[in-house]
Amino acid sequence: MAILAEFQTQQHNCNEPLAASPRDTVRKRMPVILEPMQTQWDDQAQDGFNSNQLFWDERVPSHWRSQMYQQHAQDLRAGGVALDDHVIKTLGDLTGQSAIHLQCHMGMETLSLERLGAITTVGIDFSKPALEHACALRDELGLSTTFHCCNVYDTLEHVDQTFDLVFVSLGALCWLPDVPRWAALIGNLLHPGGRLYFIDSHPMASTLDYNKEHDLMQVHFPYFQHKAVVLEEDGSYASSETGFKQNRTVEWNHPIGEVVTALIRVGLVIDSLDESNTCCYKAFENMTPSRPGWWQLPPALEGFVPFEYTLQAHKA
Repeated sequence: MAILAEFQTQQHNCNEPLAASPRDTVRKRMPVILEPMQTQWDDQAQDGFNSNQLFWDERVPSHWRSQMYQQHAQDLRAGGVALDDHVIKTLGDLTGQSAIHLQCHMGMETLSLERLGAITTVGIDFSKPALEHACALRDELGLSTTFHCCNVYDTLEHVDQTFDLVFVSLGALCWLPDVPRWAALIGNLLHPGGRLYFIDSHPMASTLDYNKEHDLMQVHFPYFQHKAVVLEEDGSYASSETGFKQNRTVEWNHPIGEVVTALIRVGLVIDSLDESNTCCYKAFENMTPSRPGWWQLPPALEGFVPFEYTLQAHKA
């Protein structure tokens, strides 16, 4: 079912057909061999999709003018990439490979994959305003990445090939209600030998809240969630700007075991799982800079809480 049907026919050439590739090994996606995915969502999930899209759409202009994203854009304009050094090192040379970036927001990391050598690069996101910026920056840079505007679960309705790399970056799974279905999507997007690079916020960090009055980190949300958490929060991770109107989000916290198990069940082999005590934005008021663009808890709490994890896997 097309969750965001009104956005599936795109202007601004965001949805042009994939360019013909000079690489003979780029393959068409084979028919789905996994169990058929559900085509209906319950009311809570549908409510989440609707609220979260409004939230993200409204924040796009603020994100675009934020120091964080302007720096990413400048790095791309200067011939570089909008990826952290450890991500670049881990991804390696992508020359001649095909890559798809799920939940790509304004596409700066997606364009970076092309800069690293990928000859076919695709970005997926449900926010039309975000992809308008992605397409404009792509055209400015003279790159050829294709962007599709749709709910990530509907990716197979827009993309008819498999890839060497599925890339998923920070702030992804908390917006998704169904991890097994997400894993099945990845399994269908990879051809045999293709790999998944997944970096996201650590679910343990998502349970915490900071009590400023007592300077105390507290477990406030359950690690094992059986239903979504509905939040009302002004502002954004990208800047200190406030005054937004669409502040309601519906989010899901997914334990690492749930993620790993779902990927294994669709035929992926886990190659590595790493955790980090740093974060690429100031998630809590008491965090201090660890290096440019990265944050950690103060020295008294250093090492107490993981904030990110990176999972790499390949399709057998």
